[in-house]
Amino acid sequence: MSAADALILRIVQGLTEFLPVSSSGHLVLVERLLGIRSADLSFPVAVHVGTLIAVVIYLRHRIGQIVTSFVGGRSDGRPGTPSGDDTAVEKRMIPFILAGSVPAGIVGVLFKDRIEMAFAAPLAAAVFLAVTGLWLLLAGAFPTGTRPVGWWRAWWIGVAQGVAVIPGISRSGSTIATGMMLGVRPSEAAEFSFLLSIPAVFGAVLLSMPKALAAGQLGVTHLIGLIAATATGYLALSLVFATIRRGRFAWFGVYCLLAGGTAAIWLR
Repeated sequence: MSAADALILRIVQGLTEFLPVSSSGHLVLVERLLGIRSADLSFPVAVHVGTLIAVVIYLRHRIGQIVTSFVGGRSDGRPGTPSGDDTAVEKRMIPFILAGSVPAGIVGVLFKDRIEMAFAAPLAAAVFLAVTGLWLLLAGAFPTGTRPVGWWRAWWIGVAQGVAVIPGISRSGSTIATGMMLGVRPSEAAEFSFLLSIPAVFGAVLLSMPKALAAGQLGVTHLIGLIAATATGYLALSLVFATIRRGRFAWFGVYCLLAGGTAAIWLR
């Protein structure tokens, strides 16, 4: 694989890792288009760490509220500090995140490699990318909800995250769309989706790190990739929340449907 090919793959994964358009599906399709196969095990690790850092930075105030409330803190009068009923809601958020992490954790530990091997063919990735598009468009057809995330909604959003191990199914797209279909306020569904990504991404790093270290591929150059992934991820997160606030989240669905459908026709 040439340096140019490697750069293209890194840009594709770095840009799509954070958007509801499936980075894994895009990588499979781009590799087929270029006729290459990446053997660099360390780049996904760098991107995952960048993802984690970007989410923590972007949601730092929300994470601070959740942690403060969970350990028993109360409002001190500062703006954005939870108090009263808000504190009780915040205290339940960590258990909700843990509950939503269970399905993805089971899939990741027991079935991730098998599922990826079964569905990593370019045509399958294209089909599932179109499925992601339909999923997002369907969510947009539901009435805008106002419900908070609860135990059973957290669980089903977590199930959607587990399904996203299939190349072509977007993790953020499937979880946000599922939350919206369950009546969760769109902005809250997006927020919970990215909070839910923290343990998922951390777990992915732990699973991938030993292979990358054994291959001896981690180096200074990957630090640059990590920094780029963090910056790109922060911008992508801003884009996702901006489209949701403006009621245009379905645009990602249109893109996935067109991209997946076009790729499926090309690959037939």
